[in-house]
Amino acid sequence: MPKIPIFQIGRAPRTYWIYGVLMVLLTLAGFGNLYTHQFWDGWDDQSMLMDTAAIAKDISFLFSPDRLLPIRPSKDLIFLMGYLLWGENLAAFH
Repeated sequence: MPKIPIFQIGRAPRTYWIYGVLMVLLTLAGFGNLYTHQFWDGWDDQSMLMDTAAIAKDISFLFSPDRLLPIRPSKDLIFLMGYLLWGENLAAFH
């Protein structure tokens, strides 16, 4: 028995244009607000790096209320391992 597709999509150029427009709209709906996120100026990366450097000097800083970006301790420990491997190279964390 031959397989019959559920949806018959034509191969006309119009179909590809409609698909492209739908993908652009879906992408803008899902990720359109990223341009206002503060990672463009490096603020969050520098803050995480400063916190991680302080944790590397004194592990008790992991639970300090004076931290710039309090994250979860498990994530902080992963960043600490990366910091010990790569140092202050922000590109390595990405």
